[in-house]
Amino acid sequence: MQILFKANGLHLIQLNTTVTLYNAMQVQNLQSLIAETMSDQAWVVAWLDDSVLIGRYAQNKFIFYDDKAFDYKTIKKIRIFNESKELFIWRHGQTYKGRLRTDNLEMDGEKQDIVVANQILCGTQLGNKSISHPDFTEIREDSGASLIIPFKKDQVKHINDKSQRMYVQTYNYVEKNEGYQATYADCRFVTFGFTKS
Repeated sequence: MQILFKANGLHLIQLNTTVTLYNAMQVQNLQSLIAETMSDQAWVVAWLDDSVLIGRYAQNKFIFYDDKAFDYKTIKKIRIFNESKELFIWRHGQTYKGRLRTDNLEMDGEKQDIVVANQILCGTQLGNKSISHPDFTEIREDSGASLIIPFKKDQVKHINDKSQRMYVQTYNYVEKNEGYQATYADCRFVTFGFTKS
């Protein structure tokens, strides 16, 4: 991947990308769509009616802290993603819509400019919440805001409020309108990472 431009913490790159859209899906079809499109291991961020969960998706199942589970009917939106693709599903009235975006240097598809950004997450220190799953850790702010993330405690022990922060990397897809003005047309989550000191 060649970086075309770099400024203010943003990188401009080009990748081949394809998009598949899904409309008017019923809740009972979500599980099979996820299994069909996301066969690789992936990260998950799920916005539900009563909570937000961050975890992993592997072997056709979701893995969240303390073995949390959810009813598919409670999904407001969900992003299941890895470095090559993202399945984004959101509630639309009584049905669901979705978008599968796949990126690759070697594949067919439209070559598109992408702005890469690292969005800093809340969490400047380890939290003290007792979590039974060893692959999850709480990070929190002095204000009390916290996240439970799918990382072992020793992977995040270096987080602090000065230079070591956790982020979610996003790809922001640039398109030009009829007046040749560039605008973001889509955004997808790519991976989690840590800033370097």
